Amino acid sequence: MLDQTVIRNILELLYTMQEAFDYMRERMEALETETVIGVLHDTIEAFFAIENSIIFMSPDIAAGRIGNGNEKLKEAFSMMVKFYEENDAGKALEFMKTSLEPVFAEWKSMMEDELIPYVMS
Repeated sequence: MLDQTVIRNILELLYTMQEAFDYMRERMEALETETVIGVLHDTIEAFFAIENSIIFMSPDIAAGRIGNGNEKLKEAFSMMVKFYEENDAGKALEFMKTSLEPVFAEWKSMMEDELIPYVMS
């Protein structure tokens, strides 16, 4: 049985992650890229906390659609970090807009689709 409190916390964290993405894009567009790395780090940690919670609560859910989405988002986060390590703010911003944000949006939607029914019952 999935813990409804944990699921509610995950759903709240998804919303917080969305706010972080909005903040990072705004800062990058304002050429304030140095302020983004800490938020990116926190967002990646939030992702891993969610992933670990799902694996612990329900390996079946974690192995299905969510598992595939997790892998896509991990790859996108990895590329974003790579652009930061290369000090390429232009590539980082472009990648964020064209790849990372869409992958995150798809993953977030999938997570909500999977988890909301457990707190609505």
